[in-house]
Amino acid sequence: MAAKKLIPTTYTIFMPNDKAGEHKKFTVNWPKEPTLAMLHTVLDPVFGKDWFEHVYTMDDRRSMFVDENGLLKHLPLNAHVSYQYYNGPIVGPAVVFDRCVWY
Repeated sequence: MAAKKLIPTTYTIFMPNDKAGEHKKFTVNWPKEPTLAMLHTVLDPVFGKDWFEHVYTMDDRRSMFVDENGLLKHLPLNAHVSYQYYNGPIVGPAVVFDRCVWY
């Protein structure tokens, strides 16, 4: 059985209070469809043990993960990414991948 092809996958962490250009960008080598465990290695340092939610960006080509209960926790507006989401404001941190990583 051949090993799965790994794809360089870039993701950016957007914090609500970041200034333009201060966002942290990283690259991981993942298969086309990464496992939940792989996603946790990237998302847990951002969201801790809180629930995160997968949402699509407006162009449906990239995955974005946000705090599932951010509105209930009254987290601050994340203007850096809210315009990329069609279903309301994004609050709290957001992790945006350069491609779809969750199907």
